[in-house]
Amino acid sequence: MEAFVIHDTTIRLQPTEPSGETLIRVQPTPFGQRLAQLLDGQPQANGDYVIRHTPEVDGRMLDVIDTLITLRYSQPGLVQLQLLLPETIA
Repeated sequence: MEAFVIHDTTIRLQPTEPSGETLIRVQPTPFGQRLAQLLDGQPQANGDYVIRHTPEVDGRMLDVIDTLITLRYSQPGLVQLQLLLPETIA
């Protein structure tokens, strides 16, 4: 299971068997809750949110990325996106 942390929120990628579908497990922090709501995540008994990786979820992710890129180009002084190396994210 691959995991990473953004805004003190652990996000885990978990392949399921036998379908090969990937589940995205998001820790229930304020940031994690908003991310899960955006991507149609469902709360689980252990408190985590689970997002099934589907073409619709891919579409939502791309829409968010496209929106942020458009915002950055149209208002360069408003949004400062920075590329972070993986070791600086956690």
